[in-house]
Amino acid sequence: MAWRSCAGAATGAWWRPASPAVAGLADVVVAVAPAAHCEAGDNLQARQLPDLRALVEATRAATTRLAVANFRDDPFDYAPEERPVVLRGFAPRVAAFLLLDRPEGLTGHGAGARTEFNDRFGACLLRFGTAPAPPSAC
Repeated sequence: MAWRSCAGAATGAWWRPASPAVAGLADVVVAVAPAAHCEAGDNLQARQLPDLRALVEATRAATTRLAVANFRDDPFDYAPEERPVVLRGFAPRVAAFLLLDRPEGLTGHGAGARTEFNDRFGACLLRFGTAPAPPSAC
């Protein structure tokens, strides 16, 4: 099978979860530290959760596998306790869902670009994208 995949960080990652809503656009999506709403305190921050809920609601019976990584102390994460709850709404709507929710030892918006992230989660994310039965946790 030829896999169509897309990955993104920050703003690129924010729009990646919309991919499952478009049939055939991607087989695997990895969104790392998704953000599109400026710095903390910006009035656009208040739109983050409603916009994320809208992305979840737009996804219906997708065949895409979706992995998302959130990190502690990310200034772009407006509601760090609520965001994972909303993201889990993708689980019944996509073929497979994996949430790396604020893993210990990885903090800040750029945590997904660090060697430690790759060392710890790279092999699992590869299995998530390619294994016949993807892991649901790393």
